[in-house]
Amino acid sequence: MPLEALAASVSEQVRALAEIAAACGARLVHVKPHGALYNQAVKNRDLAAAIAKGVAKAQSKCSSGVIPLPVLVGLAGSPMLDAFRQAGLPLPPRPSPTVRYEPDGTLRSRKFR
Repeated sequence: MPLEALAASVSEQVRALAEIAAACGARLVHVKPHGALYNQAVKNRDLAAAIAKGVAKAQSKCSSGVIPLPVLVGLAGSPMLDAFRQAGLPLPPRPSPTVRYEPDGTLRSRKFR
């Protein structure tokens, strides 16, 4: 998928989720790329930047008003977090006791957990 298309897709998904949350009286607090997209973005700065662009763009497209920027979750110490940080998105570390990682920092497949 071209990076611009990915950014647009991420933007639309985050915007839609933020609107659903708002309709239920909740607020979107964080966003984390899932599975293979996450694993690729850990190593691919351009891909991570496209994800960040999509999340940031979603803020201005929410029909229920401007949504606060959600925290964008990524692998600590990776180029992914650098790209997210450069986009001005708030970041947390990503510890998780239920998730297993490979030595290179990517997520371990569930079939090996």
